[in-house]
Amino acid sequence: MIGVTVIAIVINIILAVLKIAGGYISHTHSLIADGVDSASDSISSIISAIGIKESSKSADLEHAYGHEKMESIATIILSFFMLYSGFSIGWNNIKSIIFRDHEDTVTTLGMWICVAALAAKFLLFIFTKMYAMKLNSLILRANSLNYRNDCFTEIAVLISIISKLLGFEWLDYIVAFVIALLIIKSGAEILISSINGLSDRSCDTETESEIYNVIMEVNGVEAVDLLKTRLFGSKVYVDTEIRVHRELTLIEAHDIAEEVHEQVELNFPDVKHIMVHVNPD
Repeated sequence: MIGVTVIAIVINIILAVLKIAGGYISHTHSLIADGVDSASDSISSIISAIGIKESSKSADLEHAYGHEKMESIATIILSFFMLYSGFSIGWNNIKSIIFRDHEDTVTTLGMWICVAALAAKFLLFIFTKMYAMKLNSLILRANSLNYRNDCFTEIAVLISIISKLLGFEWLDYIVAFVIALLIIKSGAEILISSINGLSDRSCDTETESEIYNVIMEVNGVEAVDLLKTRLFGSKVYVDTEIRVHRELTLIEAHDIAEEVHEQVELNFPDVKHIMVHVNPD
């Protein structure tokens, strides 16, 4: 997982240098701003790497339940970077409309840099999304959304350059506002999801219903008296009380509880641990 983030850091640093240098050479302000955004993506990727490293640490005496919540904390920081980028793009667009600086000489150099950046960000999006789904990582999922938004940003900058070359400038303002809103929306969604991972929020009702069904399929379970779930970073903790026949021996009741434990963790890889309490019928 760290390897994915390191690749993203290197690519974003290269893109930031190319965009900022190309923006100054071609007198393209939107490309310079996009370069600054790529530089902030590099910082975000570094935060992601730290979060991934910390969250992957094993449980210890001071953190008996592990360190998975560190991933949620790092994702919250990442969401603030996305929100800042969205509001920054929107505000810079407003300033461009107010001051109406039309004297910049736009060249095709910025356009080709933008095309290369779009291809790189699209590959990063596909690559990161694939690993996010494979590893069920909150922070990689957030990064993939960020790279997807970057693709829209590259398209917006490309449209900006082409429209200025053709003499159409208002299209640039409209597209920039749409991109800013999309980035803000994604940042807000990631922020809410990360906060849920820190606040012990329950799983969705569909997942809880599926867990209930798996427990009830275990031979010897007569009823489920209690079922509670809580998100712990990208993992899930489950507490349940099952009802068994009152005349079972302690060993028999324990075996049923062990089978419930194994079946839930087998069918739900995101469940880090399930605590099973046995009640007599």
